[in-house]
Amino acid sequence: MAREQERRKNRSEKQIEALKKQLQHVAREGGFKAALLATADGELINDIESTYESDKLSDLANTIGQMLPNARDKADLSPIQQITLTDNSGNIMFFRFFNVLEQPVVLIVITRNAITVVELIERAVLGIKRILTQARK
Repeated sequence: MAREQERRKNRSEKQIEALKKQLQHVAREGGFKAALLATADGELINDIESTYESDKLSDLANTIGQMLPNARDKADLSPIQQITLTDNSGNIMFFRFFNVLEQPVVLIVITRNAITVVELIERAVLGIKRILTQARK
């Protein structure tokens, strides 16, 4: 209960600030090394401070996003929402694709602990959708 009240106190009415706070919150809770939101075509929307280059991660998300329809067709899969990559040092990169106001976006997080990531990513997606759709009301 106290954690929820603290989160509510730490909100912003300004959309870009609210997005950053959402990313910071989920990164802190999940111990993420990086967290960012980008458009499906690779434009950075917002990120947290990290040692990773957000523009390069956004570009990578764009490349992955362009590959998804072809991969889905070749493997006869249902629509793919998430791609996970692991580098040689054990860092896990999650690329979670979703739509907000009918616009495709991607949430990217980097972590070494995959156990709680999926739940946190889903909560972040809900928070991002809430923030971005409130501006329309």
